[in-house]
Amino acid sequence: LKRALQWIVDGGSQAGVPVTVSRRRRRREWVLTSAVTLLAAVVVGLGYLLWQLDNREVRVVRSNLQLTEGTELWGLAGGMAELSPDGKKLAYVARDSTADDPRLWVRPLDSLTGIPLPGTEFALFPFWSPDSRYIAFFAEGKLKKVLATGGPTLTLCEALSGRGGSWNTDDVILFTPTSTDVIHRVPAAGGEPMAVTVLDSTQEDLTHRWVQFLPDGRRFLFFARTGSDAGSENDAVCLGSLDAPDVQRLFRARSNAAYADGQIFFVRERTLMALPFDAGAGRATGDAVPLAEGISTLTNWSRGVFTVAPGGLLVYREGDIASGSQLEIMGVDGSPQGRIGPALTQYTPRVSPDGT
Repeated sequence: LKRALQWIVDGGSQAGVPVTVSRRRRRREWVLTSAVTLLAAVVVGLGYLLWQLDNREVRVVRSNLQLTEGTELWGLAGGMAELSPDGKKLAYVARDSTADDPRLWVRPLDSLTGIPLPGTEFALFPFWSPDSRYIAFFAEGKLKKVLATGGPTLTLCEALSGRGGSWNTDDVILFTPTSTDVIHRVPAAGGEPMAVTVLDSTQEDLTHRWVQFLPDGRRFLFFARTGSDAGSENDAVCLGSLDAPDVQRLFRARSNAAYADGQIFFVRERTLMALPFDAGAGRATGDAVPLAEGISTLTNWSRGVFTVAPGGLLVYREGDIASGSQLEIMGVDGSPQGRIGPALTQYTPRVSPDGT
């Protein structure tokens, strides 16, 4: 283009130029003008396409997931549904007419039926391996794992009453082994757990739970509960790291939190919220906005029943869920004799030998 413009300046408009040269120059000028016009049109067209992509309407699809006929979610902890990282499968705990005990089920999202996994009876709080091949879960006082297609269950370590876990691409698993414990780590192949967080006495922490790795596989979100049973106003979503003992309290909350696609999801007063979050910088970049109301919440567990996966997939449960058990006194003939205390998370009552 520079040479052509210089040619025009040097002699393209001079008088007395031979006719053949003049015609050649006019042809070159026409080619040059056409090329510049075409280039401008291409630039404008690409710019318009990019503008359209940046401003295209996001398509939102809402649907209900129906369980396999004759199957119901286990009431304890609300069924504990968990999406696989690839967004193709949903793991949940349910029971059906073929088995009295609840167990893990896997429902491919492109299928209308779920698949039960034998050997996973009374599973609690399942979570996936990063390649979506395995599911880890808590049962019988242990942390276990099983192939999502079924097979033998493998015990990884002790976990008396686990409260959630997360699995990174380096095959490190983070989990909370008991209801009053901190975050621990263990190899995905099994081993001796080691604590990675410390309770903050200045904040009156009682437990750290519901951990989730961020995309870098080193830092993680978790929930710090500061009060018994239902928590307190000091409860918070926190940011921790495998590389440093420091913990950053991100914001006050009363539920678990999950990260996907540049947002942290959590429940506030039964409303599912999304907070813009820069995972690289470890800080919020905007205000939380509501996504859905009436989310099922389990106060005694400090947990909302929802799960997210990269790519904009979100699954949650609506409605009330009983989050405790009511102790009742029954006569030997089955007649009701009264109740003891309020409904709480409690198990295996035993009557003293003297019957009082």
